[in-house]
Amino acid sequence: MTTTLNIENSAHWATEVIRIGQPTISRFSAIYHPPSEMEFLGDRDGVDYMPIGKVEKRFQTFRTTGATNDDYFGYGMEALAPVAGLVTEVNHPTGVNPIGTMNASPVGLLEIKTKEGVNLLIAHLDNINVKVGDEVPVGSVIGTISNNGFSRVPHLHIGAYKNGEPVLVEFCRISMDNAFKIYTKNE
Repeated sequence: MTTTLNIENSAHWATEVIRIGQPTISRFSAIYHPPSEMEFLGDRDGVDYMPIGKVEKRFQTFRTTGATNDDYFGYGMEALAPVAGLVTEVNHPTGVNPIGTMNASPVGLLEIKTKEGVNLLIAHLDNINVKVGDEVPVGSVIGTISNNGFSRVPHLHIGAYKNGEPVLVEFCRISMDNAFKIYTKNE
């Protein structure tokens, strides 16, 4: 059986793209949300970003079994502003979810508005060190990766929207190459 994707009915697909810098200095895995999975702005067409590390001869998201937050390579890692802009929203978390449990604590998030008018939402943060009204440059530390809100494991959720419409997030290859050079120099 062959499945055909009907792209002619693309009303649910983002039509604009924002290229962003890498939000950590690490290797990573990115999983995009399907257009119809979540309808909330910032979630729709968003991406889950998970730092990975090398274990023996393969790359994975956790060091041993993944049974605790501390076992994940990304947990507690500095999160960097992937775009420059004005911080328009901040929500500080009050705790951390146990692995596999969603919504045990409110989500830690912030939103950055770019000069082009794109709102970039970064969720599942802790130790957020910026406030509403701050101008942040690309690559500045904005907090650390955590596991809070609608999340089962430590990661960052990154979504974007403009004028009430979703914007597809794409990682800039130049940013990734620079981060990779820094990361491998420190391995």
